[in-house]
Amino acid sequence: MTIFKEQSYFQNWSMQEIRSANANSKVMVFPANSIILKDDDEVFVYFVQSGRCKVIREVTVVKTKLPFGKSHLALVRPGKTPPELSKDQSLEKRYLVLMIIGHGGYFGVGENLDQTWIVSEEKVECLLVKRSVFKKHDGGRELALLRQKLISSYPSRKEAFKSYIMERNWRKYKKALIDELVRVRCKHVNTKYRDIPHVIRRRHEHYIRKL
Repeated sequence: MTIFKEQSYFQNWSMQEIRSANANSKVMVFPANSIILKDDDEVFVYFVQSGRCKVIREVTVVKTKLPFGKSHLALVRPGKTPPELSKDQSLEKRYLVLMIIGHGGYFGVGENLDQTWIVSEEKVECLLVKRSVFKKHDGGRELALLRQKLISSYPSRKEAFKSYIMERNWRKYKKALIDELVRVRCKHVNTKYRDIPHVIRRRHEHYIRKL
């Protein structure tokens, strides 16, 4: 029962309730980059003991091809019929990281997990407690509070999509910058020692010898 005493969520529970939670729980370890929860299994609440999880949501976007190889992405509202597409447009899927859940966090409390995955970023250990235990504790009021708190911490779809676009643009900028640096460094230098003026040779003799 030590693990329950360490959890702030169970500090006000009676010993009998903690015994019930202990009898209706289990500890699971998930390797890195594995799906911990997809949709809602409606059975367990997951408490993260160690490691970090990503909350990833699938969204639909309209991709529009622009001149010079560029493109523009527009978010399609869920449940809304996509607009008629031109020849330069296509519907595609993108995956947004809504948030990171680490030690002391939780999920699986009845939040909306439609088209959403909880994925381990590294090795993750979770304590799984049956939801029925919470319902017996106080009729599910604490579970509802946990759900409300978790949902309020999620960014909106627009905020998550904006962060995705910023990260996407930053990755493109870094790649272009690295490619340019590599291109410049690999550029062949045709300068010969005899091409350097005599006065510069004398003033910078130490460096020019390396040519």
